Amino acid sequence: MSLALASLGLLLVAALLGLWQPKQPLSSLLAFGASLILLGELGHLSAPPQEESLWSLGPLTLGLYLDALSRLFLGLCGLSFPIYLYSLTEPQRRGERGLLPLLLAGSILTLLAGTAGTFLLGWESLALTSYALSGLRTRAASRMASFLEVGGIALLIGWALLPSSSLADLLSHPPHHPALFLLFLVGFGAKLGLLPLGVWYPELYRKTRASGGALYSGALWMVAVYGLLRFEAIFTPTLATGWILLLWGLLSAVYGALRGLAEPDLKRLLAFSTLEQGGSLVLVLGASQLFRLGGHPQLANFGLLLAVYLALHQSLAKALAFQAAGLVESATQATSLDRLGGFGRWPWTTLGASVGLLSLGGLPPLAGFVSEWLIFQLLFQGYKLPALAERLLLALAGALFALLSAALLVATTKALGVGFLGQPRTPRPPLPPEPGIGRLSLFLSSALVLALGLLTFWIFPGLGQGFHLEHLAQQIAPANLQIHPVHASFSTMSSTVLAIFLVIATLVIHRFSKHQPRRAVPFWNGANSQREGLQVSGTGYTTSLQRTFALFYRPRWHLKEGRYRVELRDWFEERLYPSLDRHLRSLSRWASRLQIGYVTLYTLYIFLAFLIALFVTPLIGGHP
Repeated sequence: MSLALASLGLLLVAALLGLWQPKQPLSSLLAFGASLILLGELGHLSAPPQEESLWSLGPLTLGLYLDALSRLFLGLCGLSFPIYLYSLTEPQRRGERGLLPLLLAGSILTLLAGTAGTFLLGWESLALTSYALSGLRTRAASRMASFLEVGGIALLIGWALLPSSSLADLLSHPPHHPALFLLFLVGFGAKLGLLPLGVWYPELYRKTRASGGALYSGALWMVAVYGLLRFEAIFTPTLATGWILLLWGLLSAVYGALRGLAEPDLKRLLAFSTLEQGGSLVLVLGASQLFRLGGHPQLANFGLLLAVYLALHQSLAKALAFQAAGLVESATQATSLDRLGGFGRWPWTTLGASVGLLSLGGLPPLAGFVSEWLIFQLLFQGYKLPALAERLLLALAGALFALLSAALLVATTKALGVGFLGQPRTPRPPLPPEPGIGRLSLFLSSALVLALGLLTFWIFPGLGQGFHLEHLAQQIAPANLQIHPVHASFSTMSSTVLAIFLVIATLVIHRFSKHQPRRAVPFWNGANSQREGLQVSGTGYTTSLQRTFALFYRPRWHLKEGRYRVELRDWFEERLYPSLDRHLRSLSRWASRLQIGYVTLYTLYIFLAFLIALFVTPLIGGHP
């Protein structure tokens, strides 16, 4: 626990320095060092659990708890160290440099939480820091704060209904009320991006600096995954929770992939990719619960390891993509794909964007391809379940997951081709020199993403230690460069061997091809690379698919100044949230009538609350 506490203290010092002297780089350098210290927790996964009480006042107790799972996620959060190097390239607003270390400090506090008070304190500190980092009093920040508070209230109610506020007690004596797990699913789903709780992501990502967006998709997202896995292990799985997880995750993933497919803004596209990744992770957890109930514990545990691998890939690849997006935004003051392009003179930025976006799109042999392949293998083994309904459900999930995987690949190749590799769509001044610190951060992040995909056989045994599933992890990734979805007889794959084959094939083709000079125009440049109007735009790249899925997009086409403009409508924005806003305002006006100032009426409220608690507490397993 000493490493995590040392990192936490160093981050608090960095935050104070960043708030006191926002123009000095020392704050970011201290946060960089604190992240590296966190990596040391990965070397202590086999250490025994540690519990420590900090402060107690009546029912409110602050305590710490550290076991293999929290150590694993602390170490994974430490992999965000390149983001703090990248933040040195950004012109920070007043106080912003101190908020970046504070965000990681809140993540550490939440991961170390051993009681309800500590957990909620860390969770709310994350919400407040995120709100301040996203720009106070903006529409995007207010929407984010609203949905995170909805999640926070759900977590508060869930903790209040548990028989104990101690995490160690809950792990040793799990509660027998799986319906409470849905409250925690809502709470963590607000940060994971589950529908309809995650629609604050796109606008927030577009307004926030790239370093903030990278941390939102990294450390902040990791904390939500940790909480979901922690409470998924505490509560007994049921058929209902398995179905809810799988269907909710599937719908969220399909929504995120299809919205990202038609998105012409680079940062918003990355945000919708986050929604897709969150839905895919919850989908995997739902399949894991169904396998556990169906008598296949190995496949169920494989789903848990796969969920952590998905979270790790999302964190690293999204951080890399955000760094590249931030560099091009600082050079062009734009994130719209139609105003980008022409970054061939920035080789490190283009290379980093290629690795990050293609990994998110699932191109082999990168980590995104490995994670998608493993998800398919998990879903395809649904035929082993005894119930016909579950077998059909997993088959349907596999078919829809293939659709969203293809949509995500098209979206990421659009972002890479139009936004980076293509020629500029609009006139702009020459590009400045590529930032040196930006090159270093991109190199480190690219190396992490490549290692995650090529060294899968080495990474899975480490993930298995976090769940005490070392034997299963060795079965999935034996020491022969291959990975198996539990059973080697079902299928096998080696991303390392695949990468070696692709490199050799490329060298052979280059060696024996005829070296005749020829002029070729990439397809994303259209028919003529000298005419901006003939190049494919960010919207035109997927126009045919927008018409194919017109029932989902409901597009409106406008002809303005000789150009077609498309307006894509969102059902949540047009129907759900305005209706919800009206009902909440009506409820607020009705509740204000209760506050009429009579002491006798307030006494009646207290008496009624006491009666409700007296009768409800025995129903949830507590003592009246």
